[in-house]
Amino acid sequence: MFVHLVKVVVRVRKYRQGIKYGIHISPNACGYGLHIPHIVGGVIINASRVGNYCIFNTGVVIGNKDCQENRPTIGDNCEFAIGSKVYGKITIGDNVIVAPNSVVYKDVESGMVMSGVPAQVIGRNKKTV
Repeated sequence: MFVHLVKVVVRVRKYRQGIKYGIHISPNACGYGLHIPHIVGGVIINASRVGNYCIFNTGVVIGNKDCQENRPTIGDNCEFAIGSKVYGKITIGDNVIVAPNSVVYKDVESGMVMSGVPAQVIGRNKKTV
């Protein structure tokens, strides 16, 4: 009985914090080191997997296309700038940077910098290890 009550309280608190700050993150989707520097304006992360040490700025939408199985998979050390969008069943490699207001709907190799609508490769990430 007590465990059930604790689960309900945790769900209610998570829901209220999400409404307050405009954030929705799928349960058990993000690795450790998740960083959201600006929470005003909303962030939606509905991915099947998000790697470690990813950065999501305000207005970022990571979402599915048509059904819950069509969600993106994001690698480690990725950075999503203000207003960037990622849709569909795609894979984004490690150390990828997505520029502001870009829309990604195709697979991205590791170490790329993406920009535009639709997003295209504009260079390589200099921070790639």
